[in-house]
Amino acid sequence: MTFKNLAKKAKSRLIASNEIGKTETKALSAGGSYVILSEKLSIESDPLFSRVKKLVESEPDSPGAIGKLIDKTRFSMMNNVEKDKYLLDLTKRYNRIKNHLENC
Repeated sequence: MTFKNLAKKAKSRLIASNEIGKTETKALSAGGSYVILSEKLSIESDPLFSRVKKLVESEPDSPGAIGKLIDKTRFSMMNNVEKDKYLLDLTKRYNRIKNHLENC
């Protein structure tokens, strides 16, 4: 097998994997999931902002704040890896919003 043939196969694998990635992204967005891009959106436009604001105003140092923000039905359908990612993302967003509210 020549180097040229190996390069062609590698390129076709990259193109195929990009196509798979595109369909997965479309499936995720079609399923109701969303991604928050901190560079593009303001903190106030985060769907959690109002819930975190109410929570911080009523219980400023609540130890179970993340548990109160979890979407229980969505969380119950996730596998362990998805749960971990969801909790990490939720915690980051909560901390970012809480810091923003404390600094305003």
